[in-house]
Amino acid sequence: MEIMNGRSRTRSFSENIVLDDSEKGGVVIADIRDVSFADRSGLKEGDEIVGATIHFDHLKKNDVMALLKLIEPFDNNMQVLTKQDLKTSMSLSSLHTNTKVPEDMLKDSYNKLFQTKVKKFIKPDSSLSSTIEDPDVELQTCTWQSSVYRIQSLMLTCRM
Repeated sequence: MEIMNGRSRTRSFSENIVLDDSEKGGVVIADIRDVSFADRSGLKEGDEIVGATIHFDHLKKNDVMALLKLIEPFDNNMQVLTKQDLKTSMSLSSLHTNTKVPEDMLKDSYNKLFQTKVKKFIKPDSSLSSTIEDPDVELQTCTWQSSVYRIQSLMLTCRM
């Protein structure tokens, strides 16, 4: 942070990072001048810079036009997004983060089934000192395939 004319000012991205050309043709961060900037931005030395996003939704028309004019030589590398594009992109990214492999989905289903339907009917044995906890579920799949058939076996082991 710099103090100028009695006002504090946070240093910009360009003042805080040192860039270098990567061997693969991109741009990488060679150095970060301010540790607190690195903490705030999440950037670190060695990161490859592939893009930067400027949100126009709080800018005035003249500021947006000035930015577009400034980056005009790079129009071939620019993608303009509308608010609708951004909403669609965000909903798709949340869908992607919530996807699971089939085995995990099946394991979750068996755990839910055990918790809601089976566990309430299991009576603890007084000779056992432990209590019934969540089961340890292990799911194993085995697939055998030929040009005609595909056989998949599924074994679920539930230990309490």
